[in-house]
Amino acid sequence: MKTSVVGKLVLFSFLGGCAVHAHVDVGAGDDDREAIEKVRLQLQEAMREGNPEGATAVFADDVVVMSPNRPAYEGIEAASQWAIMDLTQTHPTMSFEVDELELAGDWAIERGTFWQGAGKRIWVYQRQKDDNWRIKYMMWSSNSN
Repeated sequence: MKTSVVGKLVLFSFLGGCAVHAHVDVGAGDDDREAIEKVRLQLQEAMREGNPEGATAVFADDVVVMSPNRPAYEGIEAASQWAIMDLTQTHPTMSFEVDELELAGDWAIERGTFWQGAGKRIWVYQRQKDDNWRIKYMMWSSNSN
């Protein structure tokens, strides 16, 4: 899928919260994409196992988890409480499919589905000071009424 230069600049401005630069590195290297995939797979496995600690290990310290019909869980402590409440059961069929992944510097936005298309999701990743990618914003909803 081709994205216009204007679209990439808007994305970069939104994610970076700073002035638009003349050059935008939206098509980051394979290393970044592989690192983000590892984060996604680690969360998927933790959910399949019902492992709250494994799930929160992929979150940034200032993560915001926005689950349906609940207030936002802001920060790693609140996200840990969400994980304990929601992930104490195993979800053996949990899967996260990716429809698109756009990278802009130290930020990445991923749009996809989960549970074989039963819901949709948007995750925003941020490269941390230790150079590891973590989930900064996580939002999803069900496709059922």
